[in-house]
Amino acid sequence: MIERGRRPAWSADRSRLRYLEWAARSDGAGDFHSRQLASSEVLRIARNVRSFAELSDGRVVAVSNSVPRGTHNRVIVVDENLHLARWVADSSRDFLLIPGSSDLIAKVVIGQTGWDIRRVPIPPR
Repeated sequence: MIERGRRPAWSADRSRLRYLEWAARSDGAGDFHSRQLASSEVLRIARNVRSFAELSDGRVVAVSNSVPRGTHNRVIVVDENLHLARWVADSSRDFLLIPGSSDLIAKVVIGQTGWDIRRVPIPPR
C-alpha cells in the first residue's frame, strides 16, 4: 500500500513498481521504494530521493540524500535484486543519462551557491 507516494513508475519488465513514498511535500523528495509485484515485497532503496531512472540492464540510478541542497547530495546506482547500492557521484543534485553510453552528466553542487556539470561513469555490474 502506498501512503503518500509520488512519481510511480513501472520497471521495464513490469515486475516492479517504483515510487517515492512519504513525498507529498513541497520539495518533492521521499523514500525511494520498489514493490515486487509477484510477492508484494517492498524494498526501501534510499532516503530523500528526488529523481530516479532505470538503466537498460535493470539497475536504477537515483539522486539520494537530497534534502536540502548541498554537498551531502549524491547519485547512486542500485541493483534491487542484490540489494546493493553503489556510489556514482558526490555532491550531486541531478543527473542526465547519456544515451548509448555507460556515463551520465551530473549536476554537482559547489559550496553554498554554485554548481557545475561533470561527465561521470556509472559503475558496471
